[in-house]
Amino acid sequence: MLKENRFIEKLNKLLGKSEKLSSKLSFIRLLIFLVGTTVTLLTFFFIGENATYFPLFLFLICFLIATHFHSKIISKIEHFSIYLKIKKEIFARKILDWQNINNFYEPKEKSNLDRDLNISGSRSLLHLINLSANNAVAEKLYRKLTSKKNIDEIKINQRVITELSRQSNIINRVLLYGYNYSSTNFNKFKEWLFQSAKILVYPKMILISVYLLNIILLALFLSGVAEPWFYYSILVYIFCYYIYSSKTAIIIKNSEAIVKETKSFSAVFNYLCDVKPTNCDELNERLKIFTANKTSLKSIFKTLKNIISFLELRGNPLIWFPIVLIFPVDVVLVDKLTKLREKLKDVYPQSVEAYNDLVADIALAVFKLNNDSYCTPVISEDENNLIETIETGHPLIQFDQKITNTYNVNCKNGIDIITGSNMSGKSTFLRTVGVNLLLAYSGTSVNAEKFVCSNLNLFTCINVSDSVVDGISYFYSEVKRLNELLKLKEKSEEKIFILIDEIFKGTNNKERLEGSRLFIENIIDQNIFGLISTHDLELAKLDEKYSQIRNYHFRDSVKNNNMIFDYKIQEGVCPTTNALKIIRSTMNI
Repeated sequence: MLKENRFIEKLNKLLGKSEKLSSKLSFIRLLIFLVGTTVTLLTFFFIGENATYFPLFLFLICFLIATHFHSKIISKIEHFSIYLKIKKEIFARKILDWQNINNFYEPKEKSNLDRDLNISGSRSLLHLINLSANNAVAEKLYRKLTSKKNIDEIKINQRVITELSRQSNIINRVLLYGYNYSSTNFNKFKEWLFQSAKILVYPKMILISVYLLNIILLALFLSGVAEPWFYYSILVYIFCYYIYSSKTAIIIKNSEAIVKETKSFSAVFNYLCDVKPTNCDELNERLKIFTANKTSLKSIFKTLKNIISFLELRGNPLIWFPIVLIFPVDVVLVDKLTKLREKLKDVYPQSVEAYNDLVADIALAVFKLNNDSYCTPVISEDENNLIETIETGHPLIQFDQKITNTYNVNCKNGIDIITGSNMSGKSTFLRTVGVNLLLAYSGTSVNAEKFVCSNLNLFTCINVSDSVVDGISYFYSEVKRLNELLKLKEKSEEKIFILIDEIFKGTNNKERLEGSRLFIENIIDQNIFGLISTHDLELAKLDEKYSQIRNYHFRDSVKNNNMIFDYKIQEGVCPTTNALKIIRSTMNI
């Protein structure tokens, strides 16, 4: 932490020096202007008009030089400010300072896995990892955390993220240059990109025909062959131009979005297309799209900016109308814009998609760097070795409050039943295992000293809720959720790892116990493994009947009338209960 604080202090000092230099240059520019104006006027009045050119030229050159350096300092201040924000936020993520962590994202529809493991939303796993305000990046990252992948994909992601974590220059530059890049701009730009050009064909043909007729009639009049009929054709030309300009208005209307998009993306693109090859072939392959389109896109970015700048003059009729009378220049410009659009249709969205994917990987790489005490998980191809962890913890719990646990499960075990008192840590442990599995499959580090796992299909049933609107009770919601597990098993032969918290807690003791037994007996020997927590100590007796079932528990103790929890998982059935203790101590009865 001292290292990060020193770096932030260094950035603050550099920013302060740059701001002081900017103030000095502002004063120098003002001084040059005042002195130059004064000297020029004195020269004009006391020496003569011809003598004023030298001081005017000299002070103008000095003013332009000062302005050039000042613009560079302003650009440097902007970069320092952005870089400082990025570094402060990365440090805030390291210490879980949620007040200073931005960019939390929620999908339109949350999955059960998301709700159970707190993947998206405020103070979630995604909130902790995501570095970008760009929703397209957040969506990519969300999919990386929640989607099912094969072992090869996971190992490729691991190599890419490990290599990125070593490439601090790529991380810093991409985050810096892409800081203001927004999916909002891209969405507007995409609308323009896939607009139909057919609506412009006939208005353009008519406009050009009338324009050519004007030229012919004017030539005939000037040669004395015909009367000034071109006066009438000019009126027709103006009407046709009005029709054409109304058809192209939407292109001009989108010009702001086009400029913003190309300007903000060109900065990060220009950097990425010159990145040197890394030691990771898979990362080089992902970066290849930028070098492949380097020449064409750089040229298009520059041309687009010039065309849009010229077309924006249409907002000033005093300038634009005389130009249009001489030649319908926007026909040429809009045609050029349409041709550029056709070139961009294929390469531009692909480049943006690759950039979003890269920033999502960078977020996972920064998470890896931020948590150097975490380990790189091993994705085992041994199907019998399901999960082997040493001192695994939950990444969303503060370091000084975090309790870690060691846990192993293989195909011979099957289902582990966890009993324990209220608030003893059962639910948190289930979420800890689930979250670290998702981190492992995304390719980044996990919160453990050692973490080995097979590529499992994860199923959770932790945060079940009822629905007043749909008239669904809590119990029925839970039954429906658990039935999804049985349907999932019918569709796939993959190993499923389950995390079920307080099974059937929405019904009475007798039916909960019997229902839980039936459910567990139905999934044993069905390639389903995992953890089920319960308050029913009777359910733990299933280990006497089935060798695949093991019992674990979390316990509590009472000291000076205070309940103490160690949050450590232990073998066997829980020997203590605490519901009555909580009632008596809380209600004082």
